[in-house]
Amino acid sequence: MALNIFSYKNSKSGLREAKNSLATFEKALPQFKAKEQLLTGVIKTIETDIKRIEAKIAATYSEASQWCGVFADSEFDISPYVKIKKVHTKPEKIAGIAIKVFDKVEFCEINIDFSNTPYWTDYGIHLLKELAELTAMIEVKKAKFEPLNKALKKARSKAQLFEKMLIPQVGATIRKIKQSLQDAETLSICSAKIVKAKKEEAV
Repeated sequence: MALNIFSYKNSKSGLREAKNSLATFEKALPQFKAKEQLLTGVIKTIETDIKRIEAKIAATYSEASQWCGVFADSEFDISPYVKIKKVHTKPEKIAGIAIKVFDKVEFCEINIDFSNTPYWTDYGIHLLKELAELTAMIEVKKAKFEPLNKALKKARSKAQLFEKMLIPQVGATIRKIKQSLQDAETLSICSAKIVKAKKEEAV
């Protein structure tokens, strides 16, 4: 049996208070449902974006694989020439939730004398930077999951609370108070008629 958390007086003022509560709850429910729907859509979009970026990373690795033999045969290491200085993000709000969106990757400025490096150095650096940027994009997108999932859980919980508990309980309370007031009115009318009849008999 569901626990009724409300306590309204069995009177006209109690009925009015219950109706006001019901109106508030019925107005709030669509807002929570809309927020739940929006957040669900946003999370699915992020998941799709991550898969798209992962596919791009795979394609980049596939492109780089053509050069693997060249890179492996060389004693020249290009990794020191690709260092991330900072991953820049921009603040954004989705359904009132503060998140960060990817802006760009800032790499450390490193002077390279290409005259003393293998012919593929420029291309190799380009590939590493592209992979670093794609990886950073995924990490920033993944960081959105925690606040968005937390907000989604909260919105879904509130929607269920209003839909499954608050609105039905207040609705039942309103019907109960109405019936009680109607019964009281009927009893009052009947009592008045009895009193009147007795007075008429006495006369």
